[in-house]
Amino acid sequence: MASKRDDFLDAVGYLMATPGARSDDPIFTTPAEKVSGREVDWAILDEPYMRDLKKMRPEDFNRLYNVEFTMNKEAHSEVSQALDALAARMSDYFAERTESEVSTTLLSPGQLTVEVPGKGYRRQNHIGGEEFVATSVRQGAAGKLIFVFKPTAASQYTKMEMNEVDAAANLDGFRATMNLAAGGDFFAEIRSIRALATKEKEAKEVVEKAAVYADFGSW
Repeated sequence: MASKRDDFLDAVGYLMATPGARSDDPIFTTPAEKVSGREVDWAILDEPYMRDLKKMRPEDFNRLYNVEFTMNKEAHSEVSQALDALAARMSDYFAERTESEVSTTLLSPGQLTVEVPGKGYRRQNHIGGEEFVATSVRQGAAGKLIFVFKPTAASQYTKMEMNEVDAAANLDGFRATMNLAAGGDFFAEIRSIRALATKEKEAKEVVEKAAVYADFGSW
């Protein structure tokens, strides 16, 4: 029978290997699934941490799981909810504007994540200069905001997706559009939201120290 650690690592592997994967995919939401997508999102950000998990005995992992994740869901949920609210606000902005107001062009050649009808997501080469229109924003699997665009020219794909950092760096003038859609400095708001994760980490350290002292006191 698979351990909770094995379930967790399988879920992380799925997210890392599947372009466009999201934590609300069926793999994370079926009744039999022991690991939630949000917990996977949290751990996928820390590769050394993941290497440590792979070395653990299942019983050690189960103890760590209860401290690291179960006791921190409320704080992590707060971060997720704030990001979802920001994404919804920006999506409304894009929906209310004309295409010319939220259009942008790719600054240089590169591979972009696109969705092809009937074939799903894939990486596709672009030469630079392609024009896109921003249509919506959603929270991605690793906790970054994903900006969704449609191509203005005829194409085999219907939409292109790019995370917040890549969109600001690789799309002409789009950082200014991000600020307008957010109603202020987009990245300042992102930093403020993610500061909640720092509070979560501090709370986790307090819990871990308390557990250590409790173990010491029982010797």
